[in-house]
Amino acid sequence: MMKEQKVRHLENDYIRRFRETTATVAGGGQHMSKRRKKRAMIILGVFFFFVLVFSIQIIYSKINLNSVQTELVTSKKELAKQKKTNVDLKEEVKLLHNKDYMEKLIRSKYLYTKTGETVYSFPNDH
Repeated sequence: MMKEQKVRHLENDYIRRFRETTATVAGGGQHMSKRRKKRAMIILGVFFFFVLVFSIQIIYSKINLNSVQTELVTSKKELAKQKKTNVDLKEEVKLLHNKDYMEKLIRSKYLYTKTGETVYSFPNDH
C-alpha cells in the first residue's frame, strides 16, 4: 500500500530563478548576469580612475621635489660664493683703513707723488 504524497513541488518563476542561482553558485559562478558584469566594470573603472589620478599626483610631486632640490643646490653654491666675496670685501675694507696701504694704492693706481718727489717710468712697468 502506497501512501499518497501530500507535498507537491511548486513550479513558479521564483523557484526557477532560485534553482538557476544555486546551480550557478555551485558551478563556480561561471554565469554572471549582465547587470553584475556592468556593475563590476563600473567599479573597476572608478578604481582605475582614482589610481591614475593619484599616480599622476605622485609623479608631479616627485618632479616638483626634484626641481626644488636642484634650486636648493644652486642657491647653496651662490650663497657660498657670496660669503667668500663678503670675506674678501671685509679684508679690503680693513686694508683701506691702513694708512701705508692707502698711500701705496694711491701712488700706484692714481700716480700721485709727494711734494718734491720725482717719478721715473720704465717701459717694463706698464
